[in-house]
Amino acid sequence: MVTVTNRAADEIKKILEEEGKEDRLLRIYLAEVDYNGPRYALKLEKGISEDDVKVERNGIGVVFERSLEIELKESQIDYIDDSCGSGFAVRDQNVGGCGYNCGSCGRC
Repeated sequence: MVTVTNRAADEIKKILEEEGKEDRLLRIYLAEVDYNGPRYALKLEKGISEDDVKVERNGIGVVFERSLEIELKESQIDYIDDSCGSGFAVRDQNVGGCGYNCGSCGRC
């Protein structure tokens, strides 16, 4: 099931606190599908629907559509800060190479 790295959890908690949105959940959603496969994105949400799965990972409430449960099975939310920039990335642990599938240079 989806995991959240310590670094990503720390950054998410910091953002939630700074914005006064501690009650929000982190949603993973399918942004697009291209020749490289699916690309996921992240956003903050207040609630969930009956078609959602909610999990608690590293102190972060994570939600996604039930239809994505298999695709996200081995995914990891990470926070990256390198020469390419900084941001959150959704990484599929089953993909070779960098495995990031979110935004330019692999970042959300």
